[in-house]
Amino acid sequence: MQPKIVQAGSSNGGTIISFIIEDGDGDIGFNTKNLYLKDSRDSTEIIMEIPEIPSDYGPNKGLKGTVTISYLSAWLLLRSDTAHINSDTLHWDIFIKDKAGHVSNTIQTEDLILVK
Repeated sequence: MQPKIVQAGSSNGGTIISFIIEDGDGDIGFNTKNLYLKDSRDSTEIIMEIPEIPSDYGPNKGLKGTVTISYLSAWLLLRSDTAHINSDTLHWDIFIKDKAGHVSNTIQTEDLILVK
């Protein structure tokens, strides 16, 4: 994840999260929300979509690749309690659900520091 420090709520910048995925059935990209990010601060789930993977790539033979998420600073806000007025820290637990409903292993990002 880069950068690891961002300005909360800013209209500029954000952080990039990248991780490797591997799926033996190749049924992960099917135009539905199937990528889950769980915020460590309050367990809010952000659900995203892995796009359809064209059959030209032979996904029925399995897939391996890198997922890259660009998460904008504008979406990252400080908590409203007095302990987090100037900064906050979070990480995400990330998992994928395939077309058959199987849930992947969960990975955890490094800590992201939000500053005012």
